[in-house]
Amino acid sequence: MLETCFMVAATALVPILLSHFGFDSAVIWRIASAIFLCIAIPFEFIARNRTRDIPNLALTKINVNTINWSLSISADLILVAVLLGVVGTKSEALYLVALFVQLALAGNLFVQFAGETFTRSDQD
Repeated sequence: MLETCFMVAATALVPILLSHFGFDSAVIWRIASAIFLCIAIPFEFIARNRTRDIPNLALTKINVNTINWSLSISADLILVAVLLGVVGTKSEALYLVALFVQLALAGNLFVQFAGETFTRSDQD
């Protein structure tokens, strides 16, 4: 959860740093998306490996792990679209959407952690 938040904070700064090198706007967002993907995908797999032993917590009949994977994949697909340049002038907005989706993932991981913590304390 915290790693995801730190990853989002770091990748939010990437376009700002790239803008100091004089790249064109479209190139900045494509490079930033590539960097974001290179950082996010390993984080996602590490997080899934850490949470795979946690029982599947169901909130209102929805598996939290399914929501986590859905959020991760949707953010990755948005970034791939920006990287490939298929979104045209919407690159900036979609990059921000990917950041917010990753923040939603962090929130969902918190819900999973809190739910597991309270479930265990109730069972003890």
